[in-house]
Amino acid sequence: MIYNVNRPQRSVSSWVLVAFVLATVYAITAGYLMRKRLFKQSVETLPSNVRKAVGLWRGAYFLGFSCAISIAIFGVALKFLGSGRYVAGIFFCLSLGFLLLWRPRQSGCIYKS
Repeated sequence: MIYNVNRPQRSVSSWVLVAFVLATVYAITAGYLMRKRLFKQSVETLPSNVRKAVGLWRGAYFLGFSCAISIAIFGVALKFLGSGRYVAGIFFCLSLGFLLLWRPRQSGCIYKS
């Protein structure tokens, strides 16, 4: 994707780059903390309401996916602003890493009979 976006490379302000890095750190932190909270609520809700517990479990994974993919969107935005392929590539690789790290897994507490 980065290779196909052949925008002319321009000098992107260091403040813009810092803002995107801070937004990335915020997305990672928010994704981690919200997933943790939703998983905890899911486990607490499980004995009394299985449907709500599964909904919270799915919501945690959707939130993690959204936060991870937003990092790739930051990379696309930087590429459109004129940064180099390597800067945008770092954001894409980081996004891919969190997509793999936060992939849906079978939770033993949800699927127990």
